Amino acid sequence: LVKALASTARIPCLVVTPSVLLRKYYGETNAQVRSLFSLAAKLSPCILCIDELDGLFRERSEQEHEVSRDLKTEFLQWVDGMMSKDDEDRQILLVGATNRPFDCDSAVLRRMPQSHFVGLPDLTARSVYLKHALRSVPITIDFDFNEIACRSEGYSPSDLRQLLQTAA
Repeated sequence: LVKALASTARIPCLVVTPSVLLRKYYGETNAQVRSLFSLAAKLSPCILCIDELDGLFRERSEQEHEVSRDLKTEFLQWVDGMMSKDDEDRQILLVGATNRPFDCDSAVLRRMPQSHFVGLPDLTARSVYLKHALRSVPITIDFDFNEIACRSEGYSPSDLRQLLQTAA
């Protein structure tokens, strides 16, 4: 959805996962955060999507590792700085995606005041997705997209993509 939004708006989209930011040695993770926001500022206007938000920013606890705490602090400082700028040329839309919103740190969620639930696709949406995904594949005339859509209830678009890749 975020990539489609960026494409429609004709602006760059940076999709960041925990593996992009988390690093092995002390200080490298925070350096990655600084680099990320620097890149977003250079690409502005752009969309910065943090995927698997709960993997980076879990709710704080006594057992929390120092690296995790430092990552949150660094990230929140950059977000606060980004939001406080009155620079019309520097427009960055921050989007967070998670399957587990209740596991996310409340301070991070406060910086993303709008929340939208995106459920799994229904039968019609799965059928449309399959038709779109297979549009360039030669298919026999008796191929039934609805049959596959019916059998894939509970599948996300990424599950459907994986199903098609496995079948190929």
